[in-house]
Amino acid sequence: MIFTLHDLRSWAAALAEGTLPSKTTQAERLTMTPTGLQGVGYGLGAFDNHGWVGHNGSLPGYQTVMVYLAKAKATLVVHTTSDIGSQGKALSTKFAQAVTSIVTPKNVYDISPS
Repeated sequence: MIFTLHDLRSWAAALAEGTLPSKTTQAERLTMTPTGLQGVGYGLGAFDNHGWVGHNGSLPGYQTVMVYLAKAKATLVVHTTSDIGSQGKALSTKFAQAVTSIVTPKNVYDISPS
């Protein structure tokens, strides 16, 4: 599949708010299983990372974070053209963490081990 940043911005809210599936399917999708990382749970094709709901991913040469924070009606899409990490984290994760620490300091995107 090929997506633009605009497509991912639209998809983030639809994924988090459940505007596409039935209410039953959305409730099941967002039933989060603890991951062992404080503030992070994983559902069916989506995670909750300190209130940010969405998904991340990577393949050689690219990394992406696409998340939505419902209480702020805020969307964050990060796309890097690198698959190199820094201090054990993907660059897209570090960028998402840096942005959210400024914009939404009570909901900082972070997948660091506790």
